[in-house]
Amino acid sequence: MKKVSNVTMGIDKVSNSPIVFLRIQDTNVVVPIWIGPCEAGVLALILRNEDFERPLTHD
Repeated sequence: MKKVSNVTMGIDKVSNSPIVFLRIQDTNVVVPIWIGPCEAGVLALILRNEDFERPLTHD
């Protein structure tokens, strides 16, 4: 199993779908994972370190 060092997000211009980019630690390998819009919204909040009034589904 490999550790992930960076997580970034983007949009696939062809399918207009959100993508999460995972960079494998100590390498230049980046793994793209296409996700749904609801999951992308929650991940964006988490990456911005926003606080929530109550636990979300992933909690």
